[in-house]
Amino acid sequence: MIPPLPLSPGFRSRLLAWLTRGIRPEPGPAVLRGNRLYILPSRQGMVVGMVLLVMLLGSLNYALSLGFAFTFLVGGVYFLSIFHAYRNLLGLRLTAGRPEPAFAGGEALFPITLEGRGQERWALGLKLLDGEPLYTDLESDRSLTVELRRPAPRRGRLPMGRIALFTEYPLGAIRCWSYVELTVSTLVYPAPEAEGRAPLPAVVETALGVEGKLVGDSGDFSGLRPYQEGDSPRGVHWPVYARTGVLATKRFTCDGHGEIWLDWEATRGLGDPEARLSRLCRWILTAEAMEIPHGLRLPGGEIPPGRGEIHQRLCLEALALFGESTVGRTGP
Repeated sequence: MIPPLPLSPGFRSRLLAWLTRGIRPEPGPAVLRGNRLYILPSRQGMVVGMVLLVMLLGSLNYALSLGFAFTFLVGGVYFLSIFHAYRNLLGLRLTAGRPEPAFAGGEALFPITLEGRGQERWALGLKLLDGEPLYTDLESDRSLTVELRRPAPRRGRLPMGRIALFTEYPLGAIRCWSYVELTVSTLVYPAPEAEGRAPLPAVVETALGVEGKLVGDSGDFSGLRPYQEGDSPRGVHWPVYARTGVLATKRFTCDGHGEIWLDWEATRGLGDPEARLSRLCRWILTAEAMEIPHGLRLPGGEIPPGRGEIHQRLCLEALALFGESTVGRTGP
């Protein structure tokens, strides 16, 4: 971040490239040392500096002793604020936490832990280069974890990018800032398709070899399948509907259990690869909400049927990295 000086956008971009030419990604933790800090007057500081210059010229012209005293007093406070702004960032320690995955079109949250290392820090600002600034204070004997937000417009791997840390403490006349780039990234899943656009594929009764079969309720409960027109209201799993808004029918089998395969080929009609991934993403979320074991087939590999948070994350990661690598687990 460059202080808001009246510079043209082209000059600001060239100046930013020159200031950050030596910054390289680092695993962290990062400590702000003196050679990483930049200091310039803020916009208010430039106005104060010009006023001081006018006051000095007027005092010289009219030989005003009181004018000299007031000018040097304000000027001394002005220059003293340079030291305090510099000291407010010097030695600050940053450690990156583990970010959670996000969905395309949303925002990714990157946790950052700040440590004052025995010194109080006031009016600290943190900002990702394409995010909103965040302001906080830090006590001397404590650490503080903040979450920086970055837009996640596309699926795939999203690096945190460069962080700008800045302060205008104590008077707002001087801005001290630094840049840190940590080797942290997160996964962005495809944006799920809107609910109701396409039903889940048919349930496969693996032990009986029958697709979509619903055995009478005298057997053992083995799971859920998508509601189909004509199903008895007695068979609807109403707690799942109250929780997710999705109609699901209870399945009872005598000696087997059901599962579904979410196949890339089943989305052929959509054409666009991103739309196909969005539909698979919606199917994964729906199947998990309905507690139906589900497997995923993609070009290059497949993930065997399963259920649970770990299985869902594995499937969503395969969608996020589609085209970059093959599926991590391959069926027999």
